[in-house]
This record gives sequence, structure tokens and C-alpha cells, in this order.
Amino acid sequence: ALHQHQRMESGYAWETLEEPYDLPDLLKRLSGEKAVLVDCLTLWLSNALLAVEGFENRQELVESEITRLEDSVRSFQGTLILVTNEVGDGIVPEYALGRLYRDLAGRMNALIARQSEQVFLVTVGIPIELKSREYRL
Repeated sequence: ALHQHQRMESGYAWETLEEPYDLPDLLKRLSGEKAVLVDCLTLWLSNALLAVEGFENRQELVESEITRLEDSVRSFQGTLILVTNEVGDGIVPEYALGRLYRDLAGRMNALIARQSEQVFLVTVGIPIELKSREYRL
């Protein structure tokens, strides 16, 4: 509530939407908007992974959702800013679910970065440009 109040006080008006599961479809519906900020992809990935907990093919199901996300990012018309977390720089998770999450997040981040014009790594508030608009893979 405080965050929403501060945004309103800043003079900027925007709509906040929450979509914990079907982010690819939401991005398709919002395509053409002037600007969309998604915060954050790793939370969406966590929701996608936990939604298929207990399924034998959960990795394939989540990878399919990541592909849907990549497709919606590729086709998005307008400015799209995506926030994600780097989860592969730390220690190897002890549990299989943690390792699967880390691996899926790494693949997701790489696929989304491939579709992006610019990519920044922000550590302790310092942005480091990893991919510029001039250099596209």
C-alpha cells in the first residue's frame, strides 16, 4: 500500500496488474501498450514450477511455459521492461527442486536476453550493461 501511495504521489499514473501464472497471455493482451514493466520473471517461474509440483513431466511443462513467455516477449509491440533475478551465481542448491529451479531460471533468462535489445545486470544498485541496443545476437 505504501509503494502504491508513493507512486500516486509521484505524479505518474499507471495501472498495476498481478498475474501469477499466465504471464505469456497477459503480455500478448498488453502488446501495443506504450510501456509495460514486469517484476519479476523469477517469481512467475517459481509459481509455474510449484503449479505442476507432483507431475512427472514438470520440467517439460515449465519449459513449455518458458517458450510461451519467450514467444510473447518476441512479439510484444511497445516498450517491455523485464526484471529477473540471477540465481545461478551462488552455491548449488541441496535439493532437487532448488537445482531444477536454478537451471530453469538460467535457461529462461538466457532466452529472454536473446530477445531483448538491452540487458543489464544490477548488483548493489550498480547497473552493468551486458547487451546494448547496437549489439544484437
